Amino acid sequence: MSGTNELLAVFAALSDETRFAIVNRLLDDGELPVGAIAAPFSVTPPAISRHLRVLETAGLVERRIDRQRRMIRVRPEALDIIGDWLGQRITILPDRPSAPTRPLAMHA
Repeated sequence: MSGTNELLAVFAALSDETRFAIVNRLLDDGELPVGAIAAPFSVTPPAISRHLRVLETAGLVERRIDRQRRMIRVRPEALDIIGDWLGQRITILPDRPSAPTRPLAMHA
């Protein structure tokens, strides 16, 4: 996958509120079993599995088997892709006022 395609896959995966929350939880708590990841969400186990599959396909998370539990963790390399992209953009941005000159659009 090219750098652009990898970045687009990561952003697409994070565009869902549940997947975004899963990644945030893993960043806060570290590696977790699938059951612990699913606990705070009011979605079915198959839905959590689908969300995890999307995150895994995008390269954001990886799984391993620990005895009989599936453990999930964030792949640091995926965060590097976002960080590198942002770092490149920040260095080329012109000086700008501290507040936007026009309001940013909010999505409902």
